[in-house]
Amino acid sequence: MDNVQEKWQRPIQIDGVAVAFGVSNAVDYLPAWKELPEDFRHEKGAAKKWLHIVDDLFFYGAKDIRCTIKDATISQTDILRHIRMLLQSFELSHEHKTSGVAYLLSLWCDDITYTALPVNHDQWGW
Repeated sequence: MDNVQEKWQRPIQIDGVAVAFGVSNAVDYLPAWKELPEDFRHEKGAAKKWLHIVDDLFFYGAKDIRCTIKDATISQTDILRHIRMLLQSFELSHEHKTSGVAYLLSLWCDDITYTALPVNHDQWGW
């Protein structure tokens, strides 16, 4: 395990207020862009699975989320709070946030199942 993986072995516990309103230093809650494996920065290989999950969460939302967690001492609530806070952040570039969240999920979970929410085009007048 390299230093980056070791540093990010578990989510940082985030309270409901930080999830709702964000934090002023969101960049401290995910690896730096250069620390991310190339596959996550360039949407290649096994990273595609995790990037697809993050895209669904970001663009559509999801319900019935179930994480198969690698470490039994990590809670699904902590994982979801950590990634939700990051995905809602305006501090981070879209590419950094989605690639970073995908990488973190790959470190913490073996798999994630969910139901993507349907797109309501009528809401936007399309």
